[in-house]
This record gives sequence, structure tokens and C-alpha cells, in this order.
Amino acid sequence: GAEDTATVSIAGAASVVEGEAASYTVSVDKAPASDLTVNVVTGHITTDNGDLVPVSTAVTIAAGTTSASFSVSTLDDAYADSGEQFTASISSTSGGGYENLVLGTSSVTTTITDQVGSDNPPGAEDTATVSIAGPDTVTEGANATYTVTLDKAPASDVTLNLTLTHIDTVSGDISSIPATVTIG
Repeated sequence: GAEDTATVSIAGAASVVEGEAASYTVSVDKAPASDLTVNVVTGHITTDNGDLVPVSTAVTIAAGTTSASFSVSTLDDAYADSGEQFTASISSTSGGGYENLVLGTSSVTTTITDQVGSDNPPGAEDTATVSIAGPDTVTEGANATYTVTLDKAPASDVTLNLTLTHIDTVSGDISSIPATVTIG
């Protein structure tokens, strides 16, 4: 009956700022007679391993107590990806000495929000840098090849506008260049 049944659940952060840790608590409505091990894991909804430190761990609710906590660290990156989601879930339990242990709330969905705003300007980890490299000189009539790069791989295509500026040349010295280049 109900008096023989205990319920284990997980609760935690609905959102976390990118680069910070989200806190979670596993709890049981009746204190265990012996240590209760609750195995928890993270799962990706719209995140990937570059957004958080995956967790697969055992959380122990000590005998005579009703809860224990753990955290999931998120990673700050250069992408404007506010709204990515992951789950923290109970995968299994063992111990506790219960006649019947059932799952209540078995999973929590957490949304990672970017921390950049008017009161928190972007830092180095939020910034991608574009560079162009090529020869300093070229023989008249030959081609010069330049490489445009981003220091962080883009999450989607990035189109850059190119402009040719004359220093010691005139329009007839140089043929046209592409107006844009796409990196992706």
C-alpha cells in the first residue's frame, strides 16, 4: 500500500546562464533506512558536449535524510545560442531498504541562456575573430591568393563582405575580387 511506497524525484534549475553551473536536488519523500543511490545523467535536447560538461554520476541520499544535490557545469562559448536545452534525469536507483520505491518527477529540462547583455558586455570567449592572410607583394601579371579565416568554427555560414583599397596602385593594376566570401 501507500505506506510501503516511497517516491524519489529530481528538481532543479529551469534555466542557467552560460558558463555557470545549474543545481539539482534528488529527494525522497520517506527517509531511507540505508543509503539510497540515485544514478543521474544529462541528456541533450538542443545542446551538444560543447555546451555543458555531461554528467553520469551516482548521488547518495544518506540513511535518515531525504535529499542530496549535484550540479551540471555549462560552458561559455562564442555562439549566440540562447535557448539551448538539456535534461538532468534519474536513470536508476539502488539501496535505501524500501519495500517499493517509485519515480515521481524523473527529469528536469534546463535552458542555457547567454550572459551577454547591456550590463554584461561580451568577453573574449564570446568573440570570434576574422583574419585575412596573403602575400605582401605579387609579381605584375601573377595572381595573389588570400585566405580568410575565423578563429572559431561558425555554427552556421558566415558571409563576409570584401573591399579592395588602393594604397600604391590604381584601378587598372588590379582585377576584381569577389565581393563576398562565405565561411561555413
